[in-house]
Amino acid sequence: MAFITAGMGGGTGTGGAPTVARICKDLGILTVGIVTTPFPFEGPRRLAQAEAGIRELTPFVDTLLVISNDKLRMQYGNLKWSEAFGRADDVLATAAKCITDIINSRGHIIVDFADVCTVMKNGGVAILGSATAEGEDRAQRAIEEAITSPLLNDSDIRGARWILININSAEGEYECTMDEMETITAYLRQQAGDDTDVIAGLGYDTTLERKLGITLIAT
Repeated sequence: MAFITAGMGGGTGTGGAPTVARICKDLGILTVGIVTTPFPFEGPRRLAQAEAGIRELTPFVDTLLVISNDKLRMQYGNLKWSEAFGRADDVLATAAKCITDIINSRGHIIVDFADVCTVMKNGGVAILGSATAEGEDRAQRAIEEAITSPLLNDSDIRGARWILININSAEGEYECTMDEMETITAYLRQQAGDDTDVIAGLGYDTTLERKLGITLIAT
């Protein structure tokens, strides 16, 4: 499996990402593109270059995640320029980690690499969401936040062919319950529609303590 992360709009990411993706595709490697689009202050020319680069990249990746730098300001406020670009890099890394964490999770219902391939192979433009919540109604709040990730260009999962969802909690007192699992899956189907196939995993993560964590990929 290969992850290609790039900031689109400049020379290196826009020109290099499609070339690397083409090589991965020729080798039969499951390839995920995770790219950012420019900040508004970078100008219309850079945005146009980014859009052209994304169009060129798309045929050579199985799944593509597009993260809007423009939405970083809405999420994180008035950052310094260096902080803004650093935050964009962090988001790219977090997106890749979310996917690898799904594969590496341990628990009662394991999502394995074959499941990831099912969802992401020839998946096209995808939606990735991740959220944690604690306290009363933590399951409802976590799934709502995961689905409405503010950093993605598109967070509408209705009509998705596949959704892979991994639910994590600490073992013991704050472990995910059957009612919470039902809350999450019912809301997911309500938002996605009855024709969407869902692969669900249920894992353990002691670092969550009282929190419930959800990561989902929709293609």
